[in-house]
Amino acid sequence: MAPASAQTAAPPLASTADASRIVAVVNGDAITKSRCGQPAAAVRAVNRMSAASDVLNRLTPQVTRQLIDERLRLQEVQRRT
Repeated sequence: MAPASAQTAAPPLASTADASRIVAVVNGDAITKSRCGQPAAAVRAVNRMSAASDVLNRLTPQVTRQLIDERLRLQEVQRRT
């Protein structure tokens, strides 16, 4: 096993401007790129996938859709209370 210093470095973090880019707006509530990346990053970590994985690229739109649905459900609950 290679020493920690010889391991491949993690990819650089996205710039703040890129991470705060809005990918969806749900009735006035913004969903940012960084918010969509959090579940995808968790899946990548659990499955020990590389950051450049094609699976991750296919997962991002699904995560975005799930976050939109979640936001819609939350807004409906708030509307009813």
